[in-house]
Amino acid sequence: MKHGFEMIVMAIFMAQRIHKIAGLISTILTTTIMTTTNIKIEKSLLVTRDDNIFRLVPESSCVPLNSLSSISLLKVAPPGGVQTSKIECIKTCIKLLRDKLKNYSIWLLPSTASWQPNSAIVNHLKLWKSLKRSGYNLSLEAAQEISVKSHEGIKFFGATKLQESELEAGLSILTKKRMSLLILLPDEHKVDLQKYVDKRWEFAREHDYDFWTAVITYTCCNGGIFLRSFGEFDDREAGVSAVMQRDLFENNFL
Repeated sequence: MKHGFEMIVMAIFMAQRIHKIAGLISTILTTTIMTTTNIKIEKSLLVTRDDNIFRLVPESSCVPLNSLSSISLLKVAPPGGVQTSKIECIKTCIKLLRDKLKNYSIWLLPSTASWQPNSAIVNHLKLWKSLKRSGYNLSLEAAQEISVKSHEGIKFFGATKLQESELEAGLSILTKKRMSLLILLPDEHKVDLQKYVDKRWEFAREHDYDFWTAVITYTCCNGGIFLRSFGEFDDREAGVSAVMQRDLFENNFL
């Protein structure tokens, strides 16, 4: 039986459309890959033309938005299957990226979505021990942890490098901890967790465009790739978009 992303490709359709936007010529590449999992891939030279990325705010970006590109993977989700379809797309996306970028590591940045009581047991468990108690056994390579307190309680934020064998557990955390982040960084780079917390992560919400713009573009500024998943509840499609600097995109994915 054939295995691997490349071996299950049955048909590839590529179309190019040329758009002139604000004086820039943008080539939008749409690649539909009919696989046994029916995942569609879309490549956008200009991230602002990617309909799967919600509105990015120029004022909150550390780079011009027209210097960013994206790759999106989408799948039609069966009833009740949004999370499963989303995880399939994320796993396929990570394989696609790392097949080209072998010197990149996967980083999970989990957070507690809601304020916790500032109690002795909560301060003892913090983030990583709490996740372990919930059944997530990660090696915690290069792990970091930061707490933020307010009159509402306490929140915890973390970062750890994921091994290949931990990807399934990491993605489960990502989908359950709604404000968690997933990024790829060059092997020689290490996440500066404080920089992410400084984006007012503790107050961010699902549709906080300023926050998502800040963390997406900060990741790209540092040579990384930000993976932003989409699809909730009864949505008909689920998937993930990988945002990166345009030169990284052009050199590896065109």
